[in-house]
Amino acid sequence: MALTCLACNRAAPESERALAELERMAFVPSGQAPFITREISQDLLVDQYEVTRGEFRRYLEQSGRALGEPWPEKLRSWSADTDPWPASFMTQGEAAEFAARRSMRLPRGAEWLLVAAGPRGRFYPWGSTPQESVANTLELGLNRPVAVGSFESGRTPQSCYDLLGNVWEWNSDALPGQDSESDKVSVAGGSYL
Repeated sequence: MALTCLACNRAAPESERALAELERMAFVPSGQAPFITREISQDLLVDQYEVTRGEFRRYLEQSGRALGEPWPEKLRSWSADTDPWPASFMTQGEAAEFAARRSMRLPRGAEWLLVAAGPRGRFYPWGSTPQESVANTLELGLNRPVAVGSFESGRTPQSCYDLLGNVWEWNSDALPGQDSESDKVSVAGGSYL
């Protein structure tokens, strides 16, 4: 049930923010993670889009946390016209902290595979055949990130965008097949390079 403001008959700001957050989510049903023998037993609610520079900048400003290197210089280099681009250069810890502030967490490696490839193990997020110009990869030749969600044809059937190309994405643990006992962490999805 949505909360409403009785005095003005408008949704309360907290409720509006919660609904806006929910509208940016994609439902991914539980199932067998592809390429491994690991069952994901819980349904997932995941971001449809990468976190933008603008979102991450607002988070840093509102969190009040001291900004260590490279953030002061990096934020100065992010012009307002690149706010729709995906945030990058954060550590895994910073990404996890950002997710926790949104009452979320980073996906585990097997979960990321399920989101990106589906239970049938699509070779690409959009399907099983290669296609040109559906992701911001080296072959496209842009040599920079682009606004999140720019490649409609490159999304998954659940409408998750940019799981291939644009910028790398952090996972909370090693991808299946990596040594999970080591201190390795994983990123997935590749970048524009």
